[in-house]
Amino acid sequence: MNEKQPANTLDRFRAAVMADPAAQQALAEQFIPAEFQARALAIAAAHGIPLTREDVEPFLHPDPLGIHRYGPPPQSGEAWPDTPWLPIGLVQQGELAVDWAHFAGRKPDHPFFEESLRAAVPRPFNRMFRYRTPFGAFVAPAEAQLSKPRGLIFHMSRCGSTLVAQMLGAAPGNVVLSEAAPFDQLLQFPLQPQFRAPALRAMAAALGRGHADYFLKTDAWHVLKLAEYREAFPGVPWIFLYRDPLEILVSHDRMPGRHVAPGVVPLLDGIAPDAFGMDHAAQVLARIGEAVIAGDIANGGLLVHYCELPDALFTRILPHFGIEPSAQDRALMAAAARHDAKATDRIFTPDGEEKRRKASDAVHAAIRHLAPVYAELEAIRAASLPATA
Repeated sequence: MNEKQPANTLDRFRAAVMADPAAQQALAEQFIPAEFQARALAIAAAHGIPLTREDVEPFLHPDPLGIHRYGPPPQSGEAWPDTPWLPIGLVQQGELAVDWAHFAGRKPDHPFFEESLRAAVPRPFNRMFRYRTPFGAFVAPAEAQLSKPRGLIFHMSRCGSTLVAQMLGAAPGNVVLSEAAPFDQLLQFPLQPQFRAPALRAMAAALGRGHADYFLKTDAWHVLKLAEYREAFPGVPWIFLYRDPLEILVSHDRMPGRHVAPGVVPLLDGIAPDAFGMDHAAQVLARIGEAVIAGDIANGGLLVHYCELPDALFTRILPHFGIEPSAQDRALMAAAARHDAKATDRIFTPDGEEKRRKASDAVHAAIRHLAPVYAELEAIRAASLPATA
């Protein structure tokens, strides 16, 4: 993939490995430095390249701050790298470009994409072999080559979206790209409007390739860009998850989400400039709900309340996405629902009543911003539910 003629031993080795997907996999799956070094030397010897331990040594040491990401990549090219490589972010050093990392064939199935990224990037391979694609080339693949997600998951935050993602991702052929930073970057970077939809399509296809079905779970504020997502993925069904606003605000009161901090989320008009704390958070969440209400829910959308989970995955969400799971996949999804979605080693414990008991005065005061929006969402959802005898 490297378009330049290799100039030294290390460059020759990199070029040989980047032309050999099997060698990439053999090296990428090695996390232990000594084992990576031994395998690198063996692969180099097989290619007649006199690689030494000293050549490999600089890439064996941890880089907890990720400083290596800010240097020029050893490899760059117009083509997408092979399937085990996933895009990890946008960079601008001169021209806009996309950086990739090799995930060693592992599904990015942590509760959040950032956790999967932290598991992949520190591997010695991803310090020794970095790959970068110019943004124009990244977006260039023909539309016919780009697979679409099976569904889009929007949410108000702290309302069960991670549970839905973990249940969907429990099926071996599925992957849920959960709040992947590259989408956040694409939506905030000042791209020309005509490039936004192709860029979103390319990013989704690059992250979701290699899986039978993939789904996008967005950051909570992305529903403010619902029109752009729908332009990028016409015909793809979407859901919006929400919850009793008191319970959501209690969660943010304990540990505020980034999107409810003042000045973080773009496109938020009408919020009092002196709003802070729960008052500001409630106004942000209200804008998120208003965006959904204005988003033509009847055209491909579905509202799902936290209280309907986990059963709603089988009764409403999967049918909405056009998916009929096998008995085995259904069992795996049901098993995933028994665990805490954000800490999968723990058994899930309902916390709604506890949150309501512990709501602070600030939370109770801020509810006024969210109550009308919540009531309208509930009315729309109720109208969409099948009539009961």
